[in-house]
Amino acid sequence: MRARNTRRRPGNVVVAVAGSLVTLLACVSLSVDGGMLQDRRRNVQAAADAAALAAAGDLYYNWSVEKGADTGGTARALALETAKTNGYENGVDGTTVDVSIPPATGPFTGQKGYVEVVIKYEHARYFSKVIGTGSIPIRARAVGRGRKATTKQAILVLDPNDKDALGIGGGGTVTVLNSSIQVNSSDPEATIANGGGTMYSEIDTSITGGFVTPGGGSFSGGPLYTGTEPIPDPLAFVPAPNIADYQVRSTKKLSYSQAETITIMPGVYYGGISIQGQANIVMLPGIYYMYGGGFNFSGQGSLTGNGVMIYNDPQSTSDVISISGTNAVNITLSPPTSGPYQGFLFWQARGTTPPIDITGNGNLQLTGTFYATGAQLNVTGNGAADLVGSQYIVDRLKTNGNGNFTVDWTPYSTPGVREVALVE
Repeated sequence: MRARNTRRRPGNVVVAVAGSLVTLLACVSLSVDGGMLQDRRRNVQAAADAAALAAAGDLYYNWSVEKGADTGGTARALALETAKTNGYENGVDGTTVDVSIPPATGPFTGQKGYVEVVIKYEHARYFSKVIGTGSIPIRARAVGRGRKATTKQAILVLDPNDKDALGIGGGGTVTVLNSSIQVNSSDPEATIANGGGTMYSEIDTSITGGFVTPGGGSFSGGPLYTGTEPIPDPLAFVPAPNIADYQVRSTKKLSYSQAETITIMPGVYYGGISIQGQANIVMLPGIYYMYGGGFNFSGQGSLTGNGVMIYNDPQSTSDVISISGTNAVNITLSPPTSGPYQGFLFWQARGTTPPIDITGNGNLQLTGTFYATGAQLNVTGNGAADLVGSQYIVDRLKTNGNGNFTVDWTPYSTPGVREVALVE
């Protein structure tokens, strides 16, 4: 009978297993806490992004007054509230939310119209307490931009495919200052310069299709490009005026012709307004809503108005905007300088087709944007010193006459384009 070996075995295996379990537990805790940490990082970054966008939206909304500053503190307050709504309240549970307007760091440091949001959060350990103590700091940063930028084109012809979408005629010169011309039509003869007319663009002219000069017309100034990409309506985001928001001033068409000075007030004019004879009309600042009937001036008097927008809501094809300065003493109109319709002088309801006719004789001083996305704008210059608007955004454009007129684009006399976005 074989004798039994009664010697005890050493505990090497137990020690190895115990060590392996500690290592395994550490790996599991790191994996679990690491996943939670990454999820929390994404959550903190999303909160910073949302807070920066909210503040940027407020900067845009108040742009006409504050020009990208936050003197009233509303943008900062909105950023803090948005961060709180997303679970990160400044000063609570080890969280700090720093809002800098303008940014204190990065490429946009000190620039108005920008906001920087930095969220710092102390992430508590869970399983990883077996290998360490104390919380894990998380930092997220976002920079938002909220401003009204400027549209780049003084003339934007929106028609996508017609021949002669931009027609230049007569023997005069159309001078576009400080800006560019864009024609969206893809037709090979999208632009026709005829009859010796000249279109001068101080920057450049871009045509999606092509151009012809059959009658001695020409382009001058900056370079002319063809085959360019069309540009969509940059003002499509601006809501049209709501007729219910304005006081009714007339329930039928108003006509003025007597040799007297008449002051009219903003509001709704059912049937429109017609001015003839020697009437001198003064328009007080505000929105003039023409519901049918259009707006017509063709007298020997004068028409003046600062801070006005004429909105044409045609109910038939004859409800046009028509301004004739042929016999007038003086026509001076300028658009609102603040508010949602800053920069708009004439606005015809989107998609409506009655034309807008403007005729000068050296006595037009019109600033602001002519906005008619469904209509043709006809501009005739017979004088030597007409200023006919600051910008045209129209379906089609025809210029004519033997005189010269200027379209003087400036960032302050045209509507702004909304820019609300994350930039960092």
